[in-house]
Amino acid sequence: MTQLATTSMTTQCKCHGVSGSCSMKTCWKALGDVHSVGERIYQNYELAVEVRSRRVPDSKQRRLLPARHTGRTNFSDDDLLFYTQSPDYCYPEPLLGSLGTANRYGNVS
Repeated sequence: MTQLATTSMTTQCKCHGVSGSCSMKTCWKALGDVHSVGERIYQNYELAVEVRSRRVPDSKQRRLLPARHTGRTNFSDDDLLFYTQSPDYCYPEPLLGSLGTANRYGNVS
């Protein structure tokens, strides 16, 4: 995800001088706008892959492989991987101590 931030960076410049002349130019690196960075993070979230650590046959090494058959075995630094599904707190989950949020009344502001 760090590459996501660095690839969205742009170079911005500002000219300084009398009456709009560009006798001196100052440039800096700036992050992309929040909307575009957020959109790219959401796209990565939608394409996230659940993985399991499995031992490579005839070796002591381990590899991350998809939990379900997806045909993918290699992942890039930009791929979002996860080990376990996040709980859905909308519904009761007694083992986690969550009462859920479904059918709750509250202040809508």
